[in-house]
Amino acid sequence: MNMTKNVQHQLQNIIQATSRFWFSTIVVLLTTFTIWQGIASKNMNDKLLLAFIMTSVFGLVAQLIYERFFNKHWIQWSLYALSSILGALYYFYLSRQELFSYKIGVQATVLFFVLIIASIWIPTIQVDEDRFARNFIVYIKAFFTSFLYSLILTIGLLAIVGAFNLLIYPISGNVYSYLGTFVWSGFCPLYFLSLLPLFPTGTTEDESYQRASTISKFLAVLISYIIIPLLVAYTLILMLYILKSITGNFWQDNLLEPFLISYIISGWLTLILSQPLSTPFVTLFKKYFPLLLLFVSVLQGISSIVKWREFGLTDNRYFTLIFIFFSICSIVLYFKQTKNNWIPALFIGLSLLSIFPYIDAISVATRSQNKQIETTLKQNNMLKGQTLAPNGKIPKVEKRKIVESYNYLQKVDAWKSLSFLPKNVEENDNFVSLFGFSPYSLEESKAQDIQASFRLNIDKNSPLQLPITGSDMFFHIHMEEGKFESTSTSSLPFSYDQQNYQLVWKEEPGEHENNSQPLMLTLEQNNEAI
Repeated sequence: MNMTKNVQHQLQNIIQATSRFWFSTIVVLLTTFTIWQGIASKNMNDKLLLAFIMTSVFGLVAQLIYERFFNKHWIQWSLYALSSILGALYYFYLSRQELFSYKIGVQATVLFFVLIIASIWIPTIQVDEDRFARNFIVYIKAFFTSFLYSLILTIGLLAIVGAFNLLIYPISGNVYSYLGTFVWSGFCPLYFLSLLPLFPTGTTEDESYQRASTISKFLAVLISYIIIPLLVAYTLILMLYILKSITGNFWQDNLLEPFLISYIISGWLTLILSQPLSTPFVTLFKKYFPLLLLFVSVLQGISSIVKWREFGLTDNRYFTLIFIFFSICSIVLYFKQTKNNWIPALFIGLSLLSIFPYIDAISVATRSQNKQIETTLKQNNMLKGQTLAPNGKIPKVEKRKIVESYNYLQKVDAWKSLSFLPKNVEENDNFVSLFGFSPYSLEESKAQDIQASFRLNIDKNSPLQLPITGSDMFFHIHMEEGKFESTSTSSLPFSYDQQNYQLVWKEEPGEHENNSQPLMLTLEQNNEAI
C-alpha cells in the first residue's frame, strides 16, 4: 500500500513539474521524438539535438527568473519567447559550424554549466547568503536521485524486453535504443525537474524546500569524516611537494597544472557542500582551508603565467588563469560573509567571457600560438618570407615551442591558417620533412634505462606459407621489445626426415654489454646440441 502511494506521489510530482516547467517539458519531448526519428531513419540530426538541449535549459533559467522576480504571466511568456529565440540562434550558429570540432565542444560544455550554475544562483539573489549552498545541495540530490531511478528503470525495461526477445518472439534491436531514449532523454530530465521545489524568495521556507535542501546523515558523515580528512591529508602532501620543488620543477611541470586545478575545484565543491554543517572539525575546515586554497591558487597562477610567457597561451592555460583569478577573488569574498552571493555571479561572468566571440579561449589561444610558432621560426632562420626551411639543429627549447604550437593548432583545426605551410600538407602531413626534426625526439632517453630484452613467440599452429628453397626447414619466430618470459616448456619438438629434433632456447648467463643477456637458440637431438 505504501509502495502504491509512493508511486502515485512520484507521478503527481512529475505532473506538477510538467505544469511548472511546461516550456522545458515540451522541448524535452521534442528532443526524445527527434532521437526516435533519427534511430528509425539512421540519420541523427545532432545539431538540432544540441540546440534542443540548450533551449530546455534556457527554459529552466527563464522559469526561475520569473518565479524569483515576477508574477505576471505575460512576462513568463516573454521569457519563454526569448528562450526560443536564443535556441533558434544557437541552432543557426551550429548549422554554420562543424559540430564535432574542438571549439564547439568547449563552448557547449561551458555554456551548459553556466546555465546550470545560473539556475542555482538566480533564486538566491538578494536572499540569505547561505542559500546558494543549500540550492546546490538540492541540485546534487536531484541529479543523483534521477540518475539512480533512471538506471534502475533502464535495467528493468531491458531485462523485460530481453526476456521477451529470448523466450517469446524476436524483437528488433532498435527497440532497445527507443527504450534507452525514453528513459534518459524523456523520463530522467522530467524526473529531475520534479525534484526541484519552489525556491523561497524570502526568509520563509516551506516544508518541501527544507526537505530537499537538507543534507542526509549519510552525506553529512561522508563529507565530515571522509572527504574533508582526505582533502586535508592530500593538501599537506601537496604543500610539502610545492615547498620542496618551489625552486625547481614546480614552475615547469605541465602535468601539475591540471592536477592543481582539479584540486582547487574539489576544494571549492567541498566548501559549498560543507556550508550547512557545523561540527567542530568542519568549522575549522571552513575557517582555515580557504587560506590554503589561496596559497595554492597564487602559486599556480604565477606558474601558469610563466608557462604562458614562454610557450604562449592555450585554451587550457586560458581557463586555468581565469579560474585562478576566480578562486583568488572568491576567497576574498568568502571571508566577507555578506558577499558570498557574488561568488557564483563572478563564476558566471568569467565563464561567459571565455566563450564570447573574439575574446573566447579558443580564439585568443589560436592567435597566441600562431604568433608563437611564426616568431620562433623567424628567430631561428627557418622562415624567410613564406618559405619554410627545415632545421633540426636548433635548441631543444625552440623545438618544443614549435611542436607545442603546431600540435595545438592541429587540435583546434586552425593549422590551415599558417600561410607558410604547403597547400598539400593535409595529404602529406610529415612533421620531420616540414621542420627538420621529429616531435618525439625532445625527451632525452638514457641508455641504461632501456632494457635489452625481448619476447620470443614460436607459432606452432599457423606456419607461414613461404618458399624456403635451399633451406632444410623454416621456423616462424616473432620477436619484439619487451621482457623475455621463460616458461617450463622452452623447446619446440619437431620431426624432419624421420628424425626427431628439438629447438631449444634459453638466456645465456653472465655479464654482457649493457647488462644484456643474449638469447641462445640451439638445435638438439637426443639432448645433444648438433
